[in-house]
Amino acid sequence: MRLRMYQQKIVDSIGRSNAIVKMPTGSGKTLLAAEIIKKNLALDGARAALFLVPTQDLVDQQSKVIEAWCKNSIVFRFTGGLKDPSMERMPGQTCCIVSTPQAFISLQGRKPDVFGWKAISAVLFDEVHHVLKHHPYRQIALSLKDKNQSSDAGNQTDKETIQILGLSASLTYKVSSAEIKNTLNRLCHELNIEQMESPSLKELEEGGYVPQYGLNVELERVSEAPEGVIERGARKPHLLHQTFMERIRSGSATPFSRKVWNVVKTLESRLMDADPSFESPLKKAKLVSWEDCAYKSAQQNATYAADFELLAVWYTALRLLVQSWEEDEVLAMQWLKMSDGFDVKFISQDLS
Repeated sequence: MRLRMYQQKIVDSIGRSNAIVKMPTGSGKTLLAAEIIKKNLALDGARAALFLVPTQDLVDQQSKVIEAWCKNSIVFRFTGGLKDPSMERMPGQTCCIVSTPQAFISLQGRKPDVFGWKAISAVLFDEVHHVLKHHPYRQIALSLKDKNQSSDAGNQTDKETIQILGLSASLTYKVSSAEIKNTLNRLCHELNIEQMESPSLKELEEGGYVPQYGLNVELERVSEAPEGVIERGARKPHLLHQTFMERIRSGSATPFSRKVWNVVKTLESRLMDADPSFESPLKKAKLVSWEDCAYKSAQQNATYAADFELLAVWYTALRLLVQSWEEDEVLAMQWLKMSDGFDVKFISQDLS
């Protein structure tokens, strides 16, 4: 899977600069953030990336997107009331922390040697406009500003800098042009912002952006608590894969899961017709091997590389459902939307 053209253009333009990115809802801000995190960790794997989100619900959602994109990284989720992350990792494995701001402020206060700014290579603010309000984001922004100023006085090296990235669909609540200008100037000052990026409408359209729920495949807008999932007390983790396959065969899987399954099988069927050497990996209990198989096939078959990459996107959506016992419908939908999973004509021709 690749970034959309406008996402890649922004990533390339930002490099290691401090930046604010304004993109409309559903255009792939989280995936862009995940790529920035991936690049930071590739350059400096000894330090962690920090992704701040304003609500506890977003911690889990955004963590899973980062896990899917940054496969060599361990992602620590942290909110108030949870056990402090251990920061332990395997040799060669990098680390990202996804946290609500107040929880991280408390964590940093308790364990400054482990979670101080020296241990962080990048800080990303989701819904960055909260920096301008009486919000924990502002406390973190000012702390970062003080750190950068003191480091500048000490001639910090590239290995000591902290990249700052702000993400938002709307950078200000102000109305008049003067208020907007003053607000943006203040935001840039608070975060030491060096550049601002926002794709044009033309770039969005050329990149395949479709407004929310403008989908080619008819999947209903999903609820947070899908009916028909297995009760928590009856779940047996060692039978996760087997249980899901039995539910598919018996027709007892959730309607959303069955629709995602049908798209996957349609894509597989078409690719098997085009490339007889391709075999479905869905019998394998190691779920991540599904998309790995598709990406490997894409590398080996240039003619159908884009189709195999699309299949990998849908394999990931299916994996998110399977490993959550079919609960994470919202996350699967979010992944498909930001990864261009719906933007292919022959899917809708088969499943209209």
